[in-house]
Amino acid sequence: MPHKFDDSNDDLYRIREHDSFNSITVPHQSLMATSSSSNISTKVEELIPPIDIKDIILNLKVEYNYPEIYKFIEELKSPNNEMKVNNRILSVSQLYTLHILNDLIDMSNQTIRKIYRPTLFIRKNDAFGPFNHYYLLKLFDIEYECPNKDNFPKVWKVTVDTNVIVNVLQLSTATNFPTEANSNAIENDTATLIGTLRAICENINTIDHLRSITKDDWDKLNKITHVVKQLIRDYMQINSVLGLFNQSSDPYKESTATLLDDIHRIRRYFYYVIKKLDLIPYLSRQAVDLAINEVRKTYDDDGNILINIQNYLRTFCLKNKVEDQLLYEQNKRQWIDEIRQLKRDKTSSDQETEQCRIQLERLQRDLKTTEKRTGNIIRREAALIKKSTEGLSRSQGADNIIYQKEKNKAIKFLEKDQKELAQQTERYVILIAKASSIKKNIECLEKLMELKLEEQHKR
Repeated sequence: MPHKFDDSNDDLYRIREHDSFNSITVPHQSLMATSSSSNISTKVEELIPPIDIKDIILNLKVEYNYPEIYKFIEELKSPNNEMKVNNRILSVSQLYTLHILNDLIDMSNQTIRKIYRPTLFIRKNDAFGPFNHYYLLKLFDIEYECPNKDNFPKVWKVTVDTNVIVNVLQLSTATNFPTEANSNAIENDTATLIGTLRAICENINTIDHLRSITKDDWDKLNKITHVVKQLIRDYMQINSVLGLFNQSSDPYKESTATLLDDIHRIRRYFYYVIKKLDLIPYLSRQAVDLAINEVRKTYDDDGNILINIQNYLRTFCLKNKVEDQLLYEQNKRQWIDEIRQLKRDKTSSDQETEQCRIQLERLQRDLKTTEKRTGNIIRREAALIKKSTEGLSRSQGADNIIYQKEKNKAIKFLEKDQKELAQQTERYVILIAKASSIKKNIECLEKLMELKLEEQHKR
């Protein structure tokens, strides 16, 4: 069954045919410095002969200082037997580079060509409003440079034999070389924002005024067409959302599960580009488990709701690939060990559940006794109060005080027993759900053990 990158809009991607890679998938906007069509590419090639890059440096500039991010980057850097090109075992980041840079990169309009940065940021606006998306989710940025800080050729590309050197840099210490394209873009934005607005909107002189302009004021601007008005609105909406997107606060300070989830999204993006998405599950099991634990801290679960959600989400943490026989046999040995451990956990869980059940029954009996005793005291006190209305004697008043003290004491015991019973009931329900979860995991692994791989391949 064909797979598609489901973590963002599929329309943002396209497939290019290439002899070396056999239908390579690249981001739609990742080659902005290259020609936008085959005709333009042919013209550029005719004017400036392209140069094949033998060595290129990939700099991964880390935005946040978390060990999980560095562990993921190490995963991207490490050679992977699944990533083979011309009998070369590459890493995910190396194969990714060969994919996104396999077409012509045209930098002929730049005088300084020290750094090449693929455009991985999507900015769009439609009837539903602005949309901004960065494929790397600002966990880290990527850029390319030549060895020895040399300039890139005016037109260049990588080949299947290009050597990709991967460096990891802190974003604050990474070297940023100004490029003519970036400088022109800033100048053009400034000219467009100030010059154009002042030219076509005589009564609009500030950004705040432009942001707060009413519909009636828009209608009064007769000198500009509806299309131009819509362009201005789109520009303001996109950039207002972009300001929120580029927030300086740390989004992972309060939630490690969010960090692990974003790491997995980026992982799926890389594997999508290199056409290996079938090797990666839809969700990260570690992120799912940690997210459930984080929710449990603030959500008053009444039993097995969160565990049922967790078990459901775990079904998306399995690899969606039919494995070969050798790998299947290796996994079977791992599953055997997992089943043994799960059975030990089930035995321990069953014993703990039984002990909890016994304590729960004892607390239920104690609560019934306390309720009965408290009820008797309250009835005797009520009888004394009734007698006191007929004629209060000194002895009746003293008895009333004694019963009042006994009642208050009994109520405290009753509240204590009720609290203990509620806590024990909650613990018992959690243990029951845990035992059920362990049982389902065992059954799932046993079904995988019984799987006939030959029949699955035939399907």
